[in-house]
Amino acid sequence: MRKSTRATPDAWSASLRSINDLPYPQKEAIYRTLLPDWIFAGYGIDRETLAVGGERVVYFRCPAGSRSLRSTCATSPARRTRSATCT
Repeated sequence: MRKSTRATPDAWSASLRSINDLPYPQKEAIYRTLLPDWIFAGYGIDRETLAVGGERVVYFRCPAGSRSLRSTCATSPARRTRSATCT
């Protein structure tokens, strides 16, 4: 029987906490790499600004000291209230 090499939830929590303690620009740069390609292609979101037509549509909630991440992506600036959220 092979031993699992998957990280345990505690290991992930420690990693998220470490990332969340970074300055916001650094943690955002890390978390934006988790967004799937289809989000950018399908909704015309700029990879650098996370915006459509100059208005931001992708947000990350990742408070310092926490082990949580919430990413929100609106399909357009006008639809910010109707967005997909991954927690």
